[in-house]
Amino acid sequence: MTSRGRSRHTPAVTGTRTLAAGLAALGLSVALAGCSGAGSAQENAARQVATTFADAAQEDPSSACGLLAPDTREELEDTSGPCAESLAEAGLPQAGPVLDVEVYGLDAMVRLEDDTMFLALFDTGWRVTAAGCTPEEPDRPYSCDIKGA
Repeated sequence: MTSRGRSRHTPAVTGTRTLAAGLAALGLSVALAGCSGAGSAQENAARQVATTFADAAQEDPSSACGLLAPDTREELEDTSGPCAESLAEAGLPQAGPVLDVEVYGLDAMVRLEDDTMFLALFDTGWRVTAAGCTPEEPDRPYSCDIKGA
C-alpha cells in the first residue's frame, strides 16, 4: 500500500475541484487498472469504512472520529470544536444502504442512499475525507458538511 499524509486527489467539494475533473480521473484510473481483480477488494474495504463511519456518526461519534482522514479531522476540530461533539452536531443523514462504490487509485467515492462520502487510502486503510456530501447540480462540485481543508 502506498503511504501518504494527504490525498493527491481532493474530493470534488465546493471551491476545490469539479466533478468533471473527478470523472476524468475515474476514466484514467479505469484505463490504468485494466481488468485486475484488485478493484473489488478495495471497493469492499472502502464500502466497509463508509458504512461503519455512517453508523458510528449516528451512534458513537467518538469512534467515527477515528475513521476520518487526519486533515478532515483537523479541519473539523479547527472550525467546530472537539471531533465527537462536532460530528454529533453536524446532523449527518442516516446514510442508508450503499448504492455504488468507485475507486480512483488512492481515492474512493461511496454513494449511499442519503449521503455521498469521499475516502482516501492511508497506511492505516481507508479514511473518510468528506461526508454529508450532495451534488450542487449535474457536472458541478459537491457540497459537503464534513470535509478537509
